[in-house]
Amino acid sequence: MRLRSLRRSLVCLAVLLGPSALAAQRLEAAVTAGVASGDYLFTRGVTSYTLVGGLTVSADRWRLGLEVPLVRQDATAVAWVAGMPFPVGGPDAAQLRDRLGETAVPLAPDGYRTTLADPTFTVGTDLALTDDGSVRLGIVGAVKVPAAGVETGVGTGATDVGLSGHWSAMGNRSFAVVDFGYWWLGDLPDLALDDLITGRFTMGRSFGEMGRFSAMLRWEAATAVIPQVDPRYSVGVGMGVAVAREESLTLAVDRGTSETAPDWRLTMRWRHGVPAGGWGR
Repeated sequence: MRLRSLRRSLVCLAVLLGPSALAAQRLEAAVTAGVASGDYLFTRGVTSYTLVGGLTVSADRWRLGLEVPLVRQDATAVAWVAGMPFPVGGPDAAQLRDRLGETAVPLAPDGYRTTLADPTFTVGTDLALTDDGSVRLGIVGAVKVPAAGVETGVGTGATDVGLSGHWSAMGNRSFAVVDFGYWWLGDLPDLALDDLITGRFTMGRSFGEMGRFSAMLRWEAATAVIPQVDPRYSVGVGMGVAVAREESLTLAVDRGTSETAPDWRLTMRWRHGVPAGGWGR
C-alpha cells in the first residue's frame, strides 16, 4: 500500500514537473549526509546516519522539489519529521504515551537497520525579491508521504503537511536567514502527535577572494510534538565554501540543548545548480 502511494506521488510530481521543466530556468541537485546521536527520552543513546538526495526545478519565481532520505539507525524509536529527528517511540510509542514525569523510556539493544524514509514534496514561490537578489521573502508548502511504516522506526506511518516562510538578506559580506514553519502531523497508532512549529535563524559572514568562504552561527527551535515534553532547541556553527559558480559545500555542527534534540548533529551538504538544459556541462 505504501509503495503504491509513493509511486502515485512520484507520477504526480512528474506530471507537475513536466511543463515546468520545459520552461525552467534552473535545476539544482543537493546531497546532504549527516549523523546525529543522543539519549533523547530514552535510557540509552540512539545514533542515526542519514543521506538525503534532493532535486529542485525552478521556473521564474516558482520552485518544485523532492527530497528522499535514506536512514541507518540503531533503534526504532526516532522518526524523521520536517527534516529533523524526533523521539516518538516508533513501535514502542505507547511507552512514551504512558511515561510518568521525567522517567526515561527503556530501549532494548538493537542492531543497525537501513530504511528508505518518507519522501517530501515541496512547492515554493518568492513573495518579494529585490532586483539584485540581496533580499528575498518566500513561502513553501510541503507534503511528507508515508513510505516508511511505523515498524521501521524512522516513519510515523502518516501523511504530514507543512507550510513555511523564508526570509534572507545579504550585504557587505554579511548575511542572515530566517526560516519558520507550521506542520500538521498525522498520529502514530499508539500516540497522538501535536502539530509542530519550527524556527531557524542563521547569521554569518563571507570572506576570502570573491567571498568564496563563509562562516555562520545557527539556532534552531521546534515545539514539542508529545504532550508534557520539552520543546526542541539546538545551537551550532557552520562553514561553507563555493567550489564553483553554481556549486557549494557546507559543513555544520549542532549541539542539542533540550531532551528532544540529539546531543550533537553533524551535517555536510553539497549543492550543484545549472540552467535548465545545461546539466552535466
